[in-house]
Amino acid sequence: MPIEEDTAFWRQRILAQSDELKIVQTQLRLAEAQAERARTDKTPDPTLGLYTASEAGGGERISGIMISIPIPGGARDSRSAKAIAAVAVSHQEVQLKQRQLETEIASAVVTARGAYDSLQIANESAAAMQENATLMQRACALGEA
Repeated sequence: MPIEEDTAFWRQRILAQSDELKIVQTQLRLAEAQAERARTDKTPDPTLGLYTASEAGGGERISGIMISIPIPGGARDSRSAKAIAAVAVSHQEVQLKQRQLETEIASAVVTARGAYDSLQIANESAAAMQENATLMQRACALGEA
């Protein structure tokens, strides 16, 4: 059967169902989430905690308040920069995979159309050879060959 749809149809259909592309897109979303988390970690969150404890016999009770204020530093900035770089790499991987798939799709469509044309030519050649063989048999039967 000849391929009647154009390359854009096959491109859209294959890209929508490509597992390879879905994998790199998922990795991109994961990297973006990690970058967002690293970005929010750059701003320290103060923590307030309450605690209570008691002795095994229950005779003494201890209560307290804890305040924790993290100090921002270079480690948080470097984690954020690393996560942002990972997002940029993931964007490039998605674009690369999409370009690879588009190239493979275009090549496959052209190859399939060429194979169909070759099949038509081969069928025509086979029919011509069959006709030629029939004529040669008849010529032999009539003593002309």
